Amino acid sequence: MRLDRPTLARVAVAGFVALATAVAPLGSLGHGRDLVTAATTDTITVTAGTPARTMPSDFFGVNYVAFWDGAQGSAASAVALAQTPIKAVRFAGGSPADWYDWQDPYYSGWSSTSPLDVWRYAQKLGATPLFQTNIQGNLPNPPGQTYAVNSPQNAAAWATYDMTSGVPAAMEVGNEEDIHMATSWDPTFQPYITAFNAQAQAMHAANPAVKVFGPASTNEWYWWGLGSLPMFLQQTGTISGTGQVDGVSLHYYTGSGWSDTYNVAQQWNAPGGPWAFIQSSMTRYDSRPLPVAITEWNLGDSDSGTGFNQTLGHGLVVADLLGAFAQSGVAQEDYFAIHGGGQYGLLYGNGESRPVDSPTPTYYAAALWGKMGRAVLPLTQAADPSTTVSAYATQKDDGSVQVLAINKTGASQPLQVGYQGFNPQGGMLRAYTLSGAAGALSDLDVSYDGVSNPSPQQPLPGPALTQVIAGNSVSYTLPAYSVVVLDVASGAASPTATATTAPSATATTAPSATATTAPSATATMAPSATAPPLPRAATISFVNASASPSSVSAHHNIQLSAGLRSTATISGATVTDTIVNASGATVYTRSWTGQSLPAGVTETYTSSWRLPSTLPTGAYTVHIRVTNASGALVYGMDAAAGAFTAV
Repeated sequence: MRLDRPTLARVAVAGFVALATAVAPLGSLGHGRDLVTAATTDTITVTAGTPARTMPSDFFGVNYVAFWDGAQGSAASAVALAQTPIKAVRFAGGSPADWYDWQDPYYSGWSSTSPLDVWRYAQKLGATPLFQTNIQGNLPNPPGQTYAVNSPQNAAAWATYDMTSGVPAAMEVGNEEDIHMATSWDPTFQPYITAFNAQAQAMHAANPAVKVFGPASTNEWYWWGLGSLPMFLQQTGTISGTGQVDGVSLHYYTGSGWSDTYNVAQQWNAPGGPWAFIQSSMTRYDSRPLPVAITEWNLGDSDSGTGFNQTLGHGLVVADLLGAFAQSGVAQEDYFAIHGGGQYGLLYGNGESRPVDSPTPTYYAAALWGKMGRAVLPLTQAADPSTTVSAYATQKDDGSVQVLAINKTGASQPLQVGYQGFNPQGGMLRAYTLSGAAGALSDLDVSYDGVSNPSPQQPLPGPALTQVIAGNSVSYTLPAYSVVVLDVASGAASPTATATTAPSATATTAPSATATTAPSATATMAPSATAPPLPRAATISFVNASASPSSVSAHHNIQLSAGLRSTATISGATVTDTIVNASGATVYTRSWTGQSLPAGVTETYTSSWRLPSTLPTGAYTVHIRVTNASGALVYGMDAAAGAFTAV
């Protein structure tokens, strides 16, 4: 490694000035547009002592992919991940679960990893496994057994094996079986729900302490737009179902680059957003505060690679969404995946542009979250977190308070951090930093605590700055496109974080989800002739979507309209309008097939529906989605493209 020579960034600590990591020159944004650049001080106030929630010890997780990854289980990756807060390992890491038998793990040479191998790997990180069961079959019966590989008996045998082998694993049933849904509450999803209940019941009988998660849903279009989550909970929750589900597992893939991911974290927690929908679905169908695990997620990339994953910009949006997950109450997040820097990985894999197990900027962003505490503190701030600076605060058991701040602009941004219930005066400030080598979102090389691309095979450097605090607040100037953790030890007696109000505090090992995305372009051992379908490549934005008039009576028409604007040229697309009632049932649908959507051009689609006399009165919502011809690839969706009342 080599040391970067820092340039002069002003860091004022309660009345005096020190030198810290450079303010890099404004560079090319890449993958998007510039955001706010005016440098107005962001005043942040943190309330210590009474946390909003305490994150579970296994909140941070990652997907270990059983196929296609020639570097799976590498010693170097374990050393690297041990320097991050990752404490959960999901296996078989997505779609391989439906081609994997835990009793015959090396079948046909597709995988080089057994469940015990995963457990040994996880122990190097101080982590616990989340194992996925096989729901589709695709393989012969387990060796010497009369039952099928996807049977309840095989799932129960796995739960028994874990228990007797001392493996503290949670279980997740299946992977993205709702991807075949085409309409709201589509009955094609029913076989999975039936199989889930059977497998979960068998595993609970074998080990009453095991936690079983589902439905491992593909992405928000399916679990929200088409209602696979409430459909699942209706039959597996405690209110009207079997009560066999112990936790909800979902996947979250969205965006194609910086321009449509920079504010995803703020959308996650927005009123009426994804988290609100998850909570309302659970409240409706289950009397328990079920833990929620986002067992697969990534932002702005695809199987073929958009070039975004390996950039600084990707590291910024991942750091931001980790904060949103922490704030909202997510019990566990399992980032997809360990290897595949050109597509999804924290680390580069075999045959990529950098040596195997080399870190991406996102790896360093994850490492910065390891400097934070588990008690999530409330804060207020003056800046717009969607466009300028987003911030998150935590407190450790020793009473120290941390603020992680993300500068989303191409100019330096001054911060002024004040505290309630905490006295920083006389305490020690430690600043941990991540910024681009050239100050650009497209940077592949970064400075982490003043060191250029430090090797994760050695202890990571840091902090970039240590300073005794003279006053009762901390001022810091964020370089352009950067992340900083300001870790402040108390200078005087202050309350420590003792409350644990996490909605998922009962989760012991978070579930992991399964992916339908191949983790590496160098796949050579895929178990089927075709690669699993892409969870989502969201390249469509929706403009002026509407339904009019707002109130319609029988035998009159509702007019639907929406502008579609694509970031890349799409051919052979299918555009579908759907109207659903308050229960999520579809009452109208229309599709346009074989559509061509030029890049950067807004194409307007309109339709008209005459309300039948048999339509019940009440509220109706319009959904619109754009897919490829098969429907497996979702370019974009809007689950609130209009609303009206039938009177």
